[in-house]
Amino acid sequence: MVDAATGALVRELPVAKIVELAFSPQGTLLATWQRPVSEPGKEPADNLHVWRVSDGQQVLSVFQRAQNGWTPQWTDDESLMARLVTNEVHVYNGQDPSTGTVSRTEPHRITPTADNGTIRT
Repeated sequence: MVDAATGALVRELPVAKIVELAFSPQGTLLATWQRPVSEPGKEPADNLHVWRVSDGQQVLSVFQRAQNGWTPQWTDDESLMARLVTNEVHVYNGQDPSTGTVSRTEPHRITPTADNGTIRT
C-alpha cells in the first residue's frame, strides 16, 4: 500500500499474484483475490484474504473458487460483511471477520450482482 499524498510505501502484504482487490466502504479493510491454486490430492489453498489496513494484519483467509462475485460486501458502517459462497451468503462481523460467520442464509436464486454494497437476491 502506498500513501497517496507522498507516494511512500506504507505497507507490503505477504501475498503474491493478486488479481483483484477491493476496499471496504470506509477504507479500513482490504480484500484481495488470487487465482485458485491446487495440488493433486490436496485441498485448494485459500485465495481470498481480508486485511486490516491500519496494521496489515490478515483478518480472514478463505477459499473462493470463482472470480465472478468474489468481492465481499460491507454495510456502509462496516458493521457487517457478506460474501457469496455457492448458493449461500455468509455474514461476518464487518470489523473483525476473523471471529467467523455470524449468520448464513440460503436464499433462492442468489446472483453475484453487487450494487452500492448490497447483495441482490
